[in-house]
Amino acid sequence: MTGEVLEVVAASWTVSTINQTSTHPCAQNNISISITPDIDVDRSCVHTLTVTGLVGSTTGGTTVDLVPAGTSTAVFGGSAGWDRAAGQLTVSLAQNLVRNTSVYFQFELHNRAESQGAQAISIRAPVIFPESTLTGSDIMKIDALVFSNLQVTASTPWPCSPNTVHVYFAMSVPLRNACKRTDTLEAYGRFPRLTIEGLTGARNSTISAFSSGDEEFSGVDGVFAHANGSLTWLPLQATAKSHTYRFNFTITNRATKQDAPEMSIRADILTNAKTGMNSGSSMQM
Repeated sequence: MTGEVLEVVAASWTVSTINQTSTHPCAQNNISISITPDIDVDRSCVHTLTVTGLVGSTTGGTTVDLVPAGTSTAVFGGSAGWDRAAGQLTVSLAQNLVRNTSVYFQFELHNRAESQGAQAISIRAPVIFPESTLTGSDIMKIDALVFSNLQVTASTPWPCSPNTVHVYFAMSVPLRNACKRTDTLEAYGRFPRLTIEGLTGARNSTISAFSSGDEEFSGVDGVFAHANGSLTWLPLQATAKSHTYRFNFTITNRATKQDAPEMSIRADILTNAKTGMNSGSSMQM
């Protein structure tokens, strides 16, 4: 007898891609996966597909909803199994897959606040399809916060005088309410905190509400720690990426001479390094 009786060919994906919508911290991230098998797949043989490497999300629970679009609902149903700790998503086949026919599914995860590099995302099916890497760029990457256009200026260096301090800065990622603190400080129950350090030499122990043309910060009450010259505040609403924000507040200069101190700005919750600010003659007396 001749021929290739009982030969079983290896299965593979002719197309296996992944895309996402956001690398921003705390953002809603819509992830879509497209696959094309090179064989007919009977769901009695392959019940599930497993996607691994989806680490860095705050999405909890044991299931996530699939976005009802295209072939998603018909082929994969309305939801998928989810394991946040493992970064693993499991979809069930609701119908057979057809050779050389593309199918896809979408789901939403929420990015965490801490930055991370892009992850290698793989897909596999028991027995038939070996684990293979999905093709995509920057998947599950989360950007760190970078400050730019930093400047602090002051209205007067005269001792004991009211001094209007103007602050300018931009951020590489937006500040979102989803990045709120999870500690017990009720006043800080929304958004990351921003802090300027180096405001030493003020006579007053409190700072009145900010004045500014930017509604995200205009009217904010800053918490001023006189002992170490730090000013902490929260935005009133979500901020925009790369927009230069400005606001001002008034302090009273001390009576004795001092050189302009070094100033810096930082944020909590988000991953960022403390960044020095060009203070010019601010706080110099």
